[in-house]
Amino acid sequence: MYLFVLVWGPLVETAIDAASSGQANTPFGKIFSCFMCACMFGSSISTLSASIGLSVVARMGPMLVIAAASLYSAAQPDSTWMFLVGCFLVFEVAVGLYFPSIGALRSAYVPDEHRAIVLNFVRLPLNAIVVTVTFCRARIGNAGALKCSAAALSCALLLLAQLRSRKTKAT
Repeated sequence: MYLFVLVWGPLVETAIDAASSGQANTPFGKIFSCFMCACMFGSSISTLSASIGLSVVARMGPMLVIAAASLYSAAQPDSTWMFLVGCFLVFEVAVGLYFPSIGALRSAYVPDEHRAIVLNFVRLPLNAIVVTVTFCRARIGNAGALKCSAAALSCALLLLAQLRSRKTKAT
């Protein structure tokens, strides 16, 4: 998510400039508000899937696949601005699914008395990845940063498979 926040604007702006020969302004506010609506839609899907009894672990797998595929698709060269925004909207729906799901997993697997310290230790490698990719962005480009995000989401999918193999406590 952090890398996405850094690169979506420049990617969309470049695609709109290419499509309009530099004649159009990028409607950042409208695009961002659409992202927030997509995130809210994903959160609603999470609530609906919980109400029909779908476990958190069961809905996290498809969410990670969709998020990784949308970012990887957006990283392809010569994408039109509408395709990019569409990929990013799909990613934001996945983000909306992520937040309630990860909260449920935290409460199921991380004891309350250790939650703060565990979450702070988890943030260390996350921040290291974001800083490393950000410093390498001049070399790998914005599309490369999205591919790194897609790879990280794929790793999360592998870790989720490990979690599934254990007895799940999350609902």
